[in-house]
Amino acid sequence: MASNGMNKQHWPLVKFGDVVKNVNLVARDPISKGINKIVGLEHMDPENLHIRRWNTPENGTSFTRKFVPGQTLFGKRRAYQRKVAFAEFEGICSGDILTFEPRDSKVLLSELLPFICQTDAFFDYALGTSAGSLSPRTSWKALKDFEFPLPPIEKQKNIAKILWAADEAIECWEQVIKELESSKQAILIDHFGTSLRRNVPWPTQKLHEVASVQTGIAKGKKYSYLEDLVTLPYLRVANVKDGYFDLSEFKEINVRNDEVERYAVHAGDVLLTEGGDFDKLGRRAVWLGSIDPCLHQNHVFCARTNTEKF
Repeated sequence: MASNGMNKQHWPLVKFGDVVKNVNLVARDPISKGINKIVGLEHMDPENLHIRRWNTPENGTSFTRKFVPGQTLFGKRRAYQRKVAFAEFEGICSGDILTFEPRDSKVLLSELLPFICQTDAFFDYALGTSAGSLSPRTSWKALKDFEFPLPPIEKQKNIAKILWAADEAIECWEQVIKELESSKQAILIDHFGTSLRRNVPWPTQKLHEVASVQTGIAKGKKYSYLEDLVTLPYLRVANVKDGYFDLSEFKEINVRNDEVERYAVHAGDVLLTEGGDFDKLGRRAVWLGSIDPCLHQNHVFCARTNTEKF
């Protein structure tokens, strides 16, 4: 957070538990109390302060922890998922969600608290205090000792105002992106989906008539000799997302010099996933040549347009 002229080194260092309390409100019969929203960890999106999804209590729930507007919800299980939300309605939440609020609104603003919980320092501390192998959890007992610099209340108001304005801008742009994506899909379906069943006078062609389609290099490919081998990065199913590539982690593979061109991807190639779990099947993106040379795995198809025909 920027200091805007005030040196934040002069801000007092406070413990989280000295200015924040973990509220344990209980509601065992939400329907009778007029509560109609049940929130689990699966309803909290990483790095998004807004809760857009929830269950309803008609089918029953084992959750009893109540939260109210203005509280900050923090997912204590698998803290690396970075799940923090600012409550904008009343509801019941999972026991794996901690409910925070300031001890004194004259010392700490409730509107600033979720951003403090979103900082890298807070998440690093939560991860460092988590226990368990399959489903690590942190605890209020551990989190209350987290230390951070606390600005004066007037400075907090300015910081919170800027951060919430930025959050609103992000929300607006994300909505615009969703609407543009929906429009794009509608146009594609209209021209290349349902239009094929309307008897329009457009010629149809098979994919191989306008593009070459090839599989990539097998991960366990064996070579009888080690001479003339080069080590290059290659694209896996995990790297191919819907419409973009995740290049945060690359793996490398050995290949002969004379095979590099056979398995290399070129700018403009369309990469399509063939393997992996069902949710990974059929993801596609256009390679822009971010890394050159780069190969592709046999579970990732490469379609290269014949520019003379298409």
